[in-house]
Amino acid sequence: MIGAFLRLWENDKRTVIFVTHDIDEALLLSDAIYVIKGVPAKICGRFEVSEPQRERDLASDGLLRLRKQVYRALTE
Repeated sequence: MIGAFLRLWENDKRTVIFVTHDIDEALLLSDAIYVIKGVPAKICGRFEVSEPQRERDLASDGLLRLRKQVYRALTE
């Protein structure tokens, strides 16, 4: 699914707001990740994904570190 989305986006690079509950999916698809929680909903974290999209590896040190930061924002 991620591959299909990226192929579509490569053909037409519009701005996309992608809502997911999957941190890894967000890491692979996003330039920026916003963590939203609470009632009423508030943005409680914003994270930049700086690695080039085609080169992202979920096992890389940078994405593992970012994954921990996003998880921490979700669970605090």
